[in-house]
Amino acid sequence: MTPPEFKAWENRMRRRLAVQGLTLSRSRSRLPVANDYGLYNAMDAISRVTLSHGYTLTPEDVERWAAGQVPRTK
Repeated sequence: MTPPEFKAWENRMRRRLAVQGLTLSRSRSRLPVANDYGLYNAMDAISRVTLSHGYTLTPEDVERWAAGQVPRTK
């Protein structure tokens, strides 16, 4: 996936999660050796409680969250 395609995918996932009342954030790590490099976090938009236990979601996991295949427990 090219960088513009990846950014479009990321924006699409953000919009799909926003409809469900969630926000998506990407780890700010820029070092590929960091534990959270390239990972995502899903949070409740109102209470700001993290639902994914930190930056643990891969892009494939984000797809499943956006599709509603992951139960929402706090």
